[in-house]
Amino acid sequence: MAALGLKEGYRETPIDLDGEGEREPCVEARSLGLDGDNHYNSTFNPPYYECVPGSIPGLYLRAAVGAKLVGVNARLAGLGVALYLFDAWRPQAIQRYFHDEWFPAYLKSRSPHLAGAALLDEVEKYWAAPSAGPSSPAPHATGGAVDLTLMFRETRQPLYMGGIFDDLTRAAWTDGFEPDLLSVGETPSMSDEEARANRRLLYWAMTEAGFANNPTEWWHYSWGDQLWARLTNERAAIYGACDPLAPQRLKGLETTARQGRTFQTGVSDMLNAFVKHVAVATGLTPGKARCALGIVLNAAERQGADMVTELYRKMPGARTLSAKIGADNGAATGVIARLIEQTPGGRRSVTEQMIRLLHQQGLGHAGIGALFPAIGAFAEGACGLGPVGHLGDVLGQAEAGRSSARSAS
Repeated sequence: MAALGLKEGYRETPIDLDGEGEREPCVEARSLGLDGDNHYNSTFNPPYYECVPGSIPGLYLRAAVGAKLVGVNARLAGLGVALYLFDAWRPQAIQRYFHDEWFPAYLKSRSPHLAGAALLDEVEKYWAAPSAGPSSPAPHATGGAVDLTLMFRETRQPLYMGGIFDDLTRAAWTDGFEPDLLSVGETPSMSDEEARANRRLLYWAMTEAGFANNPTEWWHYSWGDQLWARLTNERAAIYGACDPLAPQRLKGLETTARQGRTFQTGVSDMLNAFVKHVAVATGLTPGKARCALGIVLNAAERQGADMVTELYRKMPGARTLSAKIGADNGAATGVIARLIEQTPGGRRSVTEQMIRLLHQQGLGHAGIGALFPAIGAFAEGACGLGPVGHLGDVLGQAEAGRSSARSAS
């Protein structure tokens, strides 16, 4: 029962209600290139087989959480697997339904003797109580919690995890297939070993990115909420409750169709998540991270990178950002000037200017070294772009540009 002790009292953890996290918007996860379907908004959703009252089709997350998941996806790409989301931000109607009605009834049908405090304790091993004011939101009410699994990229088949999502029994605990839980003399089956390996892969990929796992649910991870703060010994949570469906947050949203499904997504969600990803990777403020991203995109565009053209097509707002940063820094726009910039000497000059501008944003050599992989990882994870072409060549020339900058200083 050590897992339960890890979570004990987490809803009493302070929340920084005056911090930047409280103003951070939510994004639709699929607008970032992540995959998934809201499990509760379907009838193909064992063990329920009904569209849950109050469910929504959207998968909303805080922007920083979405950016982190894109980074996880990029790291998993080399293994041929990807994240698949079951649930993210959750309306309180769903929380109340499962906490107050469905799960207590299910438990009573299996154990009629359960009642009172014992029944409530069993329910809250898996279903958190609905939000109880600003200081005690349910994890999924914050936009910082997500339920997910792994799938094969090529076939979209889920990896075997040893049980279905929302199998609210001891088998759902993250360590449910670890060797120390086997009976004496018991040999694990091939299925057990597969489930253990896949749960470990998901756990390592997510915790490496800073997420915390709910130890009684292999699928539940969070960043920034009270449970995350409790499990990682943070002084306070970053996120309180939010409502991505509030009227003021719906301004500027467009309907986007993807693989036959329709969901709501802000037209700049992906770009905002890209900026946040760069900020996390480099330590820059969001404003400076936006400038740094624009500087690199503008340099790559001037050098004729096909990758940037494709990025502009898939990411609303990226071309505008590049053009603004270019105009602010006097970048040439004429046809002849652009042709010159795509010669070896011209490309070298563009690279050197890019390095100088990045230094002005506060990026040293280590920061620039972190910037390019961050851009490449997001472009691959969110937009499905492969090798970055000319931007990769910029990387190769960056050291020469830095050397020139050092010798000039």
